[in-house]
Order: sequence, then structure tokens, then C-alpha cells
Amino acid sequence: MPLHTVPPNRRSFLAQGATAVAGLAVLQSSWGASADADPHLMALLSDTHIPSLPEVAAHGVNMTANLRQVVQELISLQTPPSAVVING
Repeated sequence: MPLHTVPPNRRSFLAQGATAVAGLAVLQSSWGASADADPHLMALLSDTHIPSLPEVAAHGVNMTANLRQVVQELISLQTPPSAVVING
């Protein structure tokens, strides 16, 4: 029985690639998780939209400053997450 495959379009290729990278990132980060990390806690940073220049603000919001705040909040948690997934 012959096997027929349809070549993926650009969007599905990028989506599958992003999924693979995210999966590898989760696996790699959980392998390197510290002993005091909560294995049931994972941080998801989604749609970060970080500009190339940190001082850029869109609609009155500086996404770089927001990301810095979130990173500080993650670092200051009493029990750190076992993984951080950055999506989008």
C-alpha cells in the first residue's frame, strides 16, 4: 500500500516546529530543575511581544518592562516552578 503525504504549508510547518521546540524546552528545563522546584508548578509566558528596543511602548504599555516584572516575580517565588514555557 503506497503512502501519500501532502507537503505542509508554511503556517502548519511553523506551528509544528514551534510545538516541537516548546516540547523540547519543557523537557530540558525540567531536567535541570532545582531540587526545591515544585514539580506540579509550571509558568507559561504567552504572547510576550517584546520589541527590539526596550523603551518602545505600544498603546501606553511597555512590554519589556512587563516581562522584567514577571521574571522578577518568578525569581522571588518561595517555591520556583519546575519549568517555564515561552509561547509566542
